[in-house]
Amino acid sequence: MDGWKFEHLINQRALYFRRSDKLEDEMEGKYAESNRRFSTDLWNRFVAANSVQHNRQAQEEDALKFRYFAFINCWHLNRLESASMWNAFCKTPNSLAIVSTVRKVASIVQQRKGFALGRVHYEYQTVPRPEWSRFGPHFFKDPKFFEEKEFRVIVLKDGENPYADVDLEKDAGVCVPCDPASIINEVVVHPSASYEFRDRIKQLLRDNGILGGVHRSRLTMVSEL
Repeated sequence: MDGWKFEHLINQRALYFRRSDKLEDEMEGKYAESNRRFSTDLWNRFVAANSVQHNRQAQEEDALKFRYFAFINCWHLNRLESASMWNAFCKTPNSLAIVSTVRKVASIVQQRKGFALGRVHYEYQTVPRPEWSRFGPHFFKDPKFFEEKEFRVIVLKDGENPYADVDLEKDAGVCVPCDPASIINEVVVHPSASYEFRDRIKQLLRDNGILGGVHRSRLTMVSEL
C-alpha cells in the first residue's frame, strides 16, 4: 500500500474497505455467464430438498445490487515477494507491505454481523459461481488475476442489514475499527524506498507502541511488467 494509507491505518486505528463496484475488475461480484444456463450441484440439492423456485434473472439482478453494499479489504497470500504486486498496487516508492496472518486479519471482523472472508478462486466464466450466499460471487475472479493470490474480507456497512443506507456518491469505502498492533507482524518497505521513508515508518510504529519490525524489500529492483 502507499505510505499515506498506512499512516491512515495507524493514526485512525481503522482498516479501509473499498465498495466492490469501485474495484477495477468489471466482473466483481457478478455471476458467471454459465450461471445463466447451469447451477452448482450444491444449489440443485438445496432446491430439490426445500422445494425452492430458482429465478435466475432475479438472482442475477440481486447480485448486481449487492455490489453497492459489499465493502472489501484485500490481502496477498504468499511467502515470497512479487515484483508484479509491488508494481500493481504501489504508486510510488514511498510504499510498503504489511505482513500478517489470516487469523489476525480475521479477528478484525469476527465481532461484526454480516461479513465473509476467504481465498479468492480463479475460474473462467464456464464455472458457475455459488448461488447460496450473496457473498459467493465475490470470491471468484477470472484467471487473469491469478498472480494476486488474494485473500479478502467483506463487510456490510451496517451490521447484518445487507441493504443498509449507502450513499452511492459519498460511500466509496468504509473504515472498520482495529488495533494496528494486533495485525502487524512486520512491515516491508518498497524496494526503491528511501532510507528517510523507512525511518519515518519506524518512528510511526514506535510512537504508537507497535513492536513489528520494519525491513527493506529483498528485491533489488521492480521491473515494469
